[in-house]
This record gives sequence, structure tokens and C-alpha cells, in this order.
Amino acid sequence: MRRPKREDPQDNSDRWMVSYADFITLLFAFFVVLFATSQKDLSKGKEFEESIKKFLIKFGAFGESGQNVNQGVQENAPIEAPIKKYESVGKKVSELQYKVETYLEEKLSEKELQKLVGDISGEDFGVRISLRADRIFSGQSEKFKPEAVSSLQRLAKSFRSTPYKIFVEGHVSDRPIKNSKYSNAWDLAAGRAATITRYLIKVQGFDQKRLAAISYGSSRPLVPNTSIENQGRNERIDFFIVTEEGPL
Repeated sequence: MRRPKREDPQDNSDRWMVSYADFITLLFAFFVVLFATSQKDLSKGKEFEESIKKFLIKFGAFGESGQNVNQGVQENAPIEAPIKKYESVGKKVSELQYKVETYLEEKLSEKELQKLVGDISGEDFGVRISLRADRIFSGQSEKFKPEAVSSLQRLAKSFRSTPYKIFVEGHVSDRPIKNSKYSNAWDLAAGRAATITRYLIKVQGFDQKRLAAISYGSSRPLVPNTSIENQGRNERIDFFIVTEEGPL
């Protein structure tokens, strides 16, 4: 049976309007984006900059791949500008730093402060008190020097008056370890941090929930290990008093 002949559809002369409308819509969106990006909001830009600084301060020690970027080295830091110092210190941090500094100036002599305390600094999430390890420990060991005990006792009293958590961080230089008890820098730094923590709990009566012992080995030097003096500065015990719970 022969099929009936189909009629050819008539050409739609208005089909171009669909493409034209799409083009106009995209063009409008393009100019809206250009206009929006041309308006500089300084306050929002500053907030973004501050948030990036905070992120780099806390997590800048390691990149996404986990590779150490040596954030602790002041003279040779790949991202030195935001990492070296973050100047926006919160009210709680400023008050705590002033309280600790005032207490230590009252309880320790000027000579003790110069020999024992390397630095007291306010950071984004707390206050860091850095002590020279060679003034606390005998040689490459975790044993206290007799003359350091009284200073540690007075230092502990200033910590006890605060309600915050304290991270006890052990740092050493790259000097070869000559103590058979410790096979590497990580072990020595861990042993020293643990000794300080046990002292605060067992002798000074600290709540163990407030304390944590951390070893950084020789991974975070303050200065290059190019001299005995620099190695002495890098070998330290840091007390990081945390005023902010959220980020840590």
C-alpha cells in the first residue's frame, strides 16, 4: 500500500530569537560580574586577609602534601611574612600575657629571667613562654638541674592561676644525641616534655586534663643551627597556654 506523501514543515523564521535571547542573557550576566568585581569592599577584603593569616599561623608548618615548610625558622621561612608574627592578639591573650610577665618579674630576679626565659609572646590562640633547656636539664638528658627546680616551682604557680590548657613542647637542636637512653632528637624532646608534665602533675598538683606533652624534635628551630649559641637557643621548652578552645 502506498503511503501518503508527507508535507514538508514550514521554515520557522523566528528560531534565531532563542539564540539571541541566550546571548543577551549571558552578556548581561558578564557585565554584572564586571560591575560587582569593580566595587572594592575594603572591610571584607581585610577580613579575608586576616582569616588567611590565622589559617597560615595554625597550619603553616605543613603544606597540603604534608611536607614541612619550616615555619619555625625566622631567618629562612618560605612563608615568613604571615608566619613570623601575627599582630592581632585578642583581649584574653593580651591580659594573660601581661599577667604572666608581671608575675615572673615579681617572683624571679632579673638574672634568673635573663638566664631562664627566652621569650614570652602573645599568639593568635594563646601565650607562649619559652625556656632555655640548657638552664633546666643536665646535659642531653631529662634530669633537672638542682638550681632550676626553684625557678620551675615559681613558674608553675603563675600557670596554676589560669584556667586554660597548657601544651608543654619539647625542642632540641640538630646536635648528635650522645645519651644511650635516647636514639634521636624526637625521643629526647619527648622525654623532656614528659618530665616537665609529670612534675606539674605530681609535684605541683595540676589537673592532668589541662596538660599535654608534645615533642617537635629538631623540626622547629628558631635560628639556623650554625653555632653553639644558636643551638642553645633552639634547645628549649615551650609552654603554650591556650586561651581559645575551638581551633586546637
